[in-house]
Amino acid sequence: MEGPEVTDGDNVLNLTHLGLENLNLELVSENKRKDVQQLLLPHNRLVVLPPHVNSFTHLHLLDISNNNMAYIGEEILGLTKLKTLLAKNNRLDEFSFPKELGGLRLEVLNLSGNRFEEIPDQFLQIQTLKSLSLGGNRLKSIPAEIENLIRNLPLGVYFDCCVRQIKFVDFCGKYRLPLMHYLCSPECSSPCGSTSQSESDSEDEANAAARRMQKVLLG
Repeated sequence: MEGPEVTDGDNVLNLTHLGLENLNLELVSENKRKDVQQLLLPHNRLVVLPPHVNSFTHLHLLDISNNNMAYIGEEILGLTKLKTLLAKNNRLDEFSFPKELGGLRLEVLNLSGNRFEEIPDQFLQIQTLKSLSLGGNRLKSIPAEIENLIRNLPLGVYFDCCVRQIKFVDFCGKYRLPLMHYLCSPECSSPCGSTSQSESDSEDEANAAARRMQKVLLG
């Protein structure tokens, strides 16, 4: 493979739709690596991060969507300026990330279309996070700590409208809300599953509470 070029002006290195299992980023000159702010790697066959990815020291956005990745190695911890990580449609789950991920200053984290059954603790520790997308996963429960994360997210937390078996949680000590039922986007018009009689009886009250939780959307 010839040495890839950085797009002038945009500082973007676009390596999408190559169908490669391995990308030799060492072919990118050291000076160019320092210029790259966006690294686009979707629609390949990557199973791990490419070697030398952490040498892109000024990277702000990394897109590894639509690959075969089941693990994100510690190389990502070297991307200290990374703000946006897009990793949609892979094979990632709650065990796929290094424990120190919470130390990164990520603002946008999109992991839709993966295999998460739980929300990793590392995600809840990212103090700079503004948007977390987890639609199309296999979430079985939402940790109570998510409420602390919600308060700090101006752009929202996005789950899937068909998440089932979500636990009831306290909301401001006043309501018991089933997250599956009431954390829903305005576009969601179809029910995610059957509801119990007790849920139906409290629908008006819970809907009023849900309107106060505008930052949490199920997309």
